Amino acid sequence: MYRIASYYSKMASIFFFRSEHFLASQHSSKAREKWKLVEEMNAVAAEKIFLHLNHNNDI
Repeated sequence: MYRIASYYSKMASIFFFRSEHFLASQHSSKAREKWKLVEEMNAVAAEKIFLHLNHNNDI
């Protein structure tokens, strides 16, 4: 998902510098959507790692 978000961000930048603002806007929107998913997935992964590493502790 990180690669997809990165791709959309890069394409948005390319389209913006080519003055293709409609396409830039579309790709930017998709990038924001994908980055949000990346953040959510990272949070879930961090929690799973934390719980796995601390499964013997009384937390």
